[in-house]
Amino acid sequence: MKKRIFLVAGMLAIISTLLVACSEKKDDSNSGENNLGPKLEGSTDDPKETKELQKLYQDAIKELADTDEKLVVWAGGDAPNQQKDLENAFKTRFPEVPIEVKVDLSKFHDIKINEQLKNHNLQPDVAMLQTTHDFDAWKKQNQLYAYKPIGFNKQRPNYADQDGYYITGMINTFLPEVSKKVGEVESYEDFLKPAFKDKLILTYPHDDDAVLYVYDKIN
Repeated sequence: MKKRIFLVAGMLAIISTLLVACSEKKDDSNSGENNLGPKLEGSTDDPKETKELQKLYQDAIKELADTDEKLVVWAGGDAPNQQKDLENAFKTRFPEVPIEVKVDLSKFHDIKINEQLKNHNLQPDVAMLQTTHDFDAWKKQNQLYAYKPIGFNKQRPNYADQDGYYITGMINTFLPEVSKKVGEVESYEDFLKPAFKDKLILTYPHDDDAVLYVYDKIN
């Protein structure tokens, strides 16, 4: 399995992109063997989507046959079991494709990935990271595979690489919690008011890019 990296989005895009990571697209028709597992609750029922997933599933099975390889996913997070639902969902839908999901902070994952790229021994097939600037760099280095899953055109502007080299997986709103005792906040600049002096608790800006974004907005 030739190692390059994917960044993925949403449950459908995650699953289809995971399959692309361990399959080589072929032109031969689907044999109908090793059918997909049961659909996930809440999943869409699009015939084109199902056909594409089935084709990718067959290709992945063929490529991994008689090998000890598995699909390796590195996901950003702070708890080892944070992506357990995704891993279980993948195993249910694609039971014949072994998968391993490793969760660690994105700032640790990207350092290891860059080191492995340098030494030509890349381990993950798929990277789901918060440090999105890495994907621009990896694209320039020609380290990413381009893939546009069904629904790619529904991505919000600037939330996906136009060439399909990476797409947004999750969007989390960063909302500061403010005590009513110190007043209302209508803009980031409001945090500079005297009422907030010695009352703000933030992580170091270099440790979390969401906090770094807040510092940027304040400045």
